[in-house]
Amino acid sequence: MSIFHKFQDIFNYLLEAPDRETGDEKIKFEQMMTADFIGTLNNIKNADTRAAGDKILEDAIAGTHKRFADELTNIKNAPTRKIGNREIDSLLVLMNEYAATLVSIKHAPTREDGDKIIKTCLV
Repeated sequence: MSIFHKFQDIFNYLLEAPDRETGDEKIKFEQMMTADFIGTLNNIKNADTRAAGDKILEDAIAGTHKRFADELTNIKNAPTRKIGNREIDSLLVLMNEYAATLVSIKHAPTREDGDKIIKTCLV
């Protein structure tokens, strides 16, 4: 499974950005949102109780991380916390892959090199 299908709009925006600086600003914002989401996932996983984790999940679904409503709902509806934590771990791996891709795009030697990376992520 790839996380890139969730970010097609972002990748297309980066390709269409009028200049590298505009694209870099969007990448910076996406990096911030990705770090926030990774932190949220860790907070859910490390919550003292399942009820506390469910509250964090509900807030994430209704707020900043609506893009992941399906995944977060699956975690919330997992029959056991252990199964939910496995789903969180899988999502963390995918989010870290996305974060690494953003870094690769941002630090590509040229805009064309960054665009090549982006094109490999388009589904």
